[in-house]
Amino acid sequence: MSEPPDIAIILPVRDEEAALVPVLAELRPHAERHGAVVAVGLNDCRDRSRAVAEAHGALVGETAERGYGHGCLAGIGAVHTAGLRPRAYVFMAADGAHDPAELPRLLDAWRAGASLVLGQRTAVPRNWPVLGGVRALSNLALGAWASLLSGQWYSDLGPFRLIERSLFEAMALTETTWGWTIEPQILAPFAGARIAQVRVTERRRIAGEQKVTGVSLRHSLTIGLAIARAGMRCRFREGAVHGPSTDVGIETSTARHPERSVAEPKDLSHPRAEAVRSIWAFRSAPPLPTDARDSSTTLRSGRNDGF
Repeated sequence: MSEPPDIAIILPVRDEEAALVPVLAELRPHAERHGAVVAVGLNDCRDRSRAVAEAHGALVGETAERGYGHGCLAGIGAVHTAGLRPRAYVFMAADGAHDPAELPRLLDAWRAGASLVLGQRTAVPRNWPVLGGVRALSNLALGAWASLLSGQWYSDLGPFRLIERSLFEAMALTETTWGWTIEPQILAPFAGARIAQVRVTERRRIAGEQKVTGVSLRHSLTIGLAIARAGMRCRFREGAVHGPSTDVGIETSTARHPERSVAEPKDLSHPRAEAVRSIWAFRSAPPLPTDARDSSTTLRSGRNDGF
């Protein structure tokens, strides 16, 4: 790759040897087309996932800590160890649930000005048979909970998402297990981030075993409560950033400006203020055109970290 990549695609993995072969084979041409680097983050992995990832040319990071967020951080660590500083991270499932052909939906919204782009599934009827009733309704409920806590409307907690690196670093995420996906949805609005939500497809797992959903109703409820509690911790954590958010809608494709403006938070007295201030220090750009807006929403939690 002649130039440093703008995008790093992060795949958190725990014992996904069987799924990784077809997933990485399918992802590779899309990553190359968009000039993205692929990184696999192994968390408490005991199979041959590392060997498979390395054989397919992915960067590999590893941690003994179990949790979706730990896997994501391990993948990001591998990117940094390679000396790369991408402008944004795209998070995808390593079991084939996400279609890499839909990457342009997230990238277009990012280039149009969004710092957080969420892949939403529950508004797409054909996704419901794949998600299953309990899982789909759980995501709707948790999306509503995240909306209540953040003041930003959500109807899902989906792991297929893009987070601009500057925003990711400013949020300093700490919920590395069940709360990894809900935490950015709560903190980003208070950081004044522009948020876009795009419809994506949910596919069935290619191989291997489902680690969280697709199990008993009782287990799903236990996980849902753990995610809800994590959301509460994020909302009332001391030093959480504050400021207005901007929902820029979905399905946009206007060119991204090299500099962009984001509304500066009203309250910069918190400990995270300096980190958040850096976001506005170097970005300025005009708002999106009115016709680029859309009312769709949603997001979902990861494989071994939620629904």
